Amino acid sequence: MRIPILAGRAFTDRDNADAPEVVIVNETFVKTHFPDGRAVGKRMEIGLTNPPEWREIVGVARDVRNLGIDQAVTVQVYSPYYKSPSTVQTQATTFSVIVRTDGEPARIAQAVRQKILEADNAQPVWQVQTMETTINESLAKERFTLFLMAIFASVAFLLAIIGLSGVMSYTVAQRTREIGIRLAVGAQPSEVLWMILRHSLLLVSAGIIGGIVGAIVVTSSLRQLLFNTSPYDPATFIVIALVFLLTAAISGLIPARRAASIDPAITLRAD
Repeated sequence: MRIPILAGRAFTDRDNADAPEVVIVNETFVKTHFPDGRAVGKRMEIGLTNPPEWREIVGVARDVRNLGIDQAVTVQVYSPYYKSPSTVQTQATTFSVIVRTDGEPARIAQAVRQKILEADNAQPVWQVQTMETTINESLAKERFTLFLMAIFASVAFLLAIIGLSGVMSYTVAQRTREIGIRLAVGAQPSEVLWMILRHSLLLVSAGIIGGIVGAIVVTSSLRQLLFNTSPYDPATFIVIALVFLLTAAISGLIPARRAASIDPAITLRAD
């Protein structure tokens, strides 16, 4: 399966039924039982038999998530099939055969099934599927949950943008008389626009800060649905904040420019 060997060696054809008892352990095993990192050459016992079946550790393999891609790595020990502990041989009811192919895996499923039956025609062969399918099935629940959350989040984001745009436009419209007075007493249109823009950005910035604090608190509950991804992604927070700031700026500037382009006298009389 191309799991990297970090120390020692991998199994070879010499590790047959007549060879000494050997095992390969994973990184978590070494961290748990050998804090100094020196596991190769040490001995361990697997089956809890009497007398103990001591086995030499000949290699250390990289951790793999064999219980599920979203599950924590556990202590793992590998042994050659012919040298499996007696307790494992008597208790194990099934085992998996993994085949690596050069082309489309599904095309050789029947050939693999036939080879297994040639070795033992009484052996039932079931659940033949690709590794991609296995991984997808293990993540189906999490992906469906995240898909629903993405839909709800998108709708909420769209509603927030529409609401923000409407509120900012209404706020500027309410200040039309003020804009006319400022222009009448000599204020420049650029000064009026900057005033509206600054006011809009201050209001939205306060909302963004509160939203980020709330998001940090809420997203901690999503950690179990994520794999190799932090719920506190700075890029996401920055992009969302910039979108809201840009929306506020556009929503405030468009009506402000419209009000600033009208003759102040007309604005005041209309009011």
